[in-house]
Amino acid sequence: MDYNFNDRLCGATFFAVLLEAAKPQLSSKEKWQGNSNGITQPRMFAALIKIANPDISSDFNCESYEKTFAKYKKASTDSSKMYFPLVEPTFRNGFDTRVKSEYVSAQNDMIAFIRTFLDYTDTNKINKLVGTLQELIANDAGITHTFYMGTDLAKNVFASITKIELSTYLLAIWHHIVVYITDNKRGAETIENWKSGIDIGYERAKKIAVTISEPTETATADEPIIDKETTDEVVIGKPKATIPGITQQAGIIVNNFGDGPNITNTGSITINIGGKKD
Repeated sequence: MDYNFNDRLCGATFFAVLLEAAKPQLSSKEKWQGNSNGITQPRMFAALIKIANPDISSDFNCESYEKTFAKYKKASTDSSKMYFPLVEPTFRNGFDTRVKSEYVSAQNDMIAFIRTFLDYTDTNKINKLVGTLQELIANDAGITHTFYMGTDLAKNVFASITKIELSTYLLAIWHHIVVYITDNKRGAETIENWKSGIDIGYERAKKIAVTISEPTETATADEPIIDKETTDEVVIGKPKATIPGITQQAGIIVNNFGDGPNITNTGSITINIGGKKD
């Protein structure tokens, strides 16, 4: 496979990929006016911002900030202190705190986002969405920070997951972008290259299975386990209920294709998350 090492993850490229899997009324070019469902691209972006900060004004919808939002989509601006403070430390730190201490609430908001704006019943669209994001992340040599899904996952591990619960996956990426990627302009060349279409992720999309959870009130807990039938596949289960993290059936499958960590099946794996054990 020929990799395009100009691919860069940022808010603009994430939003562009989401639009590929959006409901039909969001698939057209710039559409600022509302429709019968009140669904617009600005409202879709506003919903992402509200996942990061649910206390933001209920009147916030980006439609009043058309020019700024249009520039953000093209990766020609980072954000705007006046309109949406994506790079402000308090905004970024607040989202980080929310994900790590109120995970279930944040995940529920992402589930609502998926069901409101994405064409989530179209398996091909959703698989392509995830496949594209995986390849974008794998190709981005500038990513050095981890992705949080109840525990921190390195880029090569995160981009190799084959069994995915969509809300946890998208939440991990959006959290990574807000907390670690303050330079939205880094994706300008990628957006330019995608003008004729996003042509990555097709092969990865064929190898993944995506599920979408219902909203949940409480987290459940399973110990991490090894898949006994395939020694080269590790299933990381849900963390302890006292540790905010993956809920429902959000298992993480890590396949070792030669460039990831080697994990030997010795019967059990212990993964400690959070503070030091007494």
